[in-house]
Amino acid sequence: MKQFIQKLADKNLFLKEANGELSLNGKKGKLTKDEILTIKNDHTIIDFIKKHKAALIDYLKTTKKEDDHNNKSKNISSIYRLSPMQEGMLFHELYDQNSIAYTNQMVMSFPDGLNLDAFKASCNYVLKNHSILRTAFFHENLSVPIQSVFKKVEMPIKVVDFSNLSQNEQEKALKAAIVEDQHTSFDFTIPPLMRITAFKISEAEYQMVWTHHHIIIDGWSMPIIMSELLQAYDMYCDGKEPIEREEDIYKDYIDYIDSKDKKEETNYWETYMESLEEGSLLPFVGKNIERNKGVGEFQSEKLIFDVDFTNQIREFCQLHHLTANTLVQGVWSYLLARYTGKAAIVFGVTVSGRPSDYENTEERVGLYINTLPLHAKLKWQQSILDFLKELQKGQTASREYQYSSLSSIKKWSGIPGEFFDTLLVYESYPVGDLAENESASTMNAGTMDVEEKTNYLLTLEVGLAHTLGINMDFNASLLDAAHVKMIKEHFRIALTDFVNNSEKSISEVNYLTSTEENILVNELNKTATVYPKDKNAVVLFEEQAFENPNAIAITFEGESLSYKQLNERSNQLAHYLLENGIKKGDQVVFYMNRGIDYLIGMLGVWKVGACFIPLSTDFPLERNQQIL
Repeated sequence: MKQFIQKLADKNLFLKEANGELSLNGKKGKLTKDEILTIKNDHTIIDFIKKHKAALIDYLKTTKKEDDHNNKSKNISSIYRLSPMQEGMLFHELYDQNSIAYTNQMVMSFPDGLNLDAFKASCNYVLKNHSILRTAFFHENLSVPIQSVFKKVEMPIKVVDFSNLSQNEQEKALKAAIVEDQHTSFDFTIPPLMRITAFKISEAEYQMVWTHHHIIIDGWSMPIIMSELLQAYDMYCDGKEPIEREEDIYKDYIDYIDSKDKKEETNYWETYMESLEEGSLLPFVGKNIERNKGVGEFQSEKLIFDVDFTNQIREFCQLHHLTANTLVQGVWSYLLARYTGKAAIVFGVTVSGRPSDYENTEERVGLYINTLPLHAKLKWQQSILDFLKELQKGQTASREYQYSSLSSIKKWSGIPGEFFDTLLVYESYPVGDLAENESASTMNAGTMDVEEKTNYLLTLEVGLAHTLGINMDFNASLLDAAHVKMIKEHFRIALTDFVNNSEKSISEVNYLTSTEENILVNELNKTATVYPKDKNAVVLFEEQAFENPNAIAITFEGESLSYKQLNERSNQLAHYLLENGIKKGDQVVFYMNRGIDYLIGMLGVWKVGACFIPLSTDFPLERNQQIL
């Protein structure tokens, strides 16, 4: 095959493969008259192609792959491992390629027009300045995934003309295009992992959708990118070249992480997590549901506090030397403890990951954030203020070890099953410079809307500006919107109580609505019932079994027993216990999970006159040992 291809090349003829078909081309593409004449004079050319078509196609495909690989290798400047957060995101992407958990979008309007040539040049200028924006990710046939930085990459920009549509048609078409774009996955091996679509709305106006995968940049990075872009855009529009910048190299951050003492890191997290016996999962969804895969329909609930209360929050935090982040973390710790019924809880928090001893840390672009566990152990008689101060102290200590991967921390903690299903993100992006530059820029951007997703069941995105706002982003395919509305009200009430009554104990914090409080205190406590004082539970049960033997007494996971069947089985167990020396007043331990056998056991023990002691395989080992 190689000799035949060379023979064609000697005659300035070139064979190309596309979609399983072959075409013969000349030196400049289409065949000239002289080249057609050459083919006709050498009948072996066409005969060979017909006879060996399949082999030629395979050879050309293989050669093309090798050429592509060689060209790609020449364009790569460095190769290194992923950061902990990147590893997590890549795992979720590979688990379900239909997930949009980390596909982020920014939608911007340009009512006064856009110089597309200057805009494209500005984008490529920004890509040149930051290595992470020219990075691809590889995992196939590798024991550990790697990221590779390409020397030259261009921003893919597509222009779609909607100017001939009516306003109503434009809105529908734009909405559909944005949804389609978000569900279009990235090829991780081809940089950049971002793309732009500019929709022409009128002769001047454009709507732009800038889509990127979260694996390359965090929220802090986007304003830096936009600031550089705006400055470069103005220069290009004036016919000038923007200033040369020193390249921002993301590998420096990976090297920084690798320089950390791994033993010290392991010891810290083992100590930090040692009092936690199990993960903290919201009880409002089924136990066995895969809640953190990012698969399903996501919706949002917004909680906005007014200006007066926001100022009150600022004054409270300033007075007690607390951060607003600590305050909202404290409220969520409290609510999670109430929801799970456990004083020791854990949930995810996002940390900036930008080390203070790292040069130009606030000007760098990349994925520096990391998700870490926040473990809180509530002491119910402790004051709110003392609890918050203790929480902040723990978080300050964790900052020294904020580069550990979540999977490693979970392994060190020894917690089985899922760790947590809620994430709290406190956003503090450097938006000041961007706003300044935007107002002075030739590129007059109108409205801007940023969409970011995570893979968690519930994510609380907290932002403090003129007002404190909390966006509760949740997987509506798993978590009912009514429960999220309930959580929103609980958060509002609890936060207000934290700020206004910080000296009272944690146990006294109010988080219930007046309606819920009335139900719990009054309605559900109307339990007064007249029972015969001369009969115990066993006698009452046996009377029911005699009067309604065929009525269903218990149903569990599709299996049911009638009163007659339940009575017979509990009698069998009672006889067995008596035969084996169990007598009235003895303690009988049952080690099993809840179910039909559990109830049979309880009744059988009671019928002997013994005391029923329940243990469960669901209980932590320490709890079972304590009971024994």
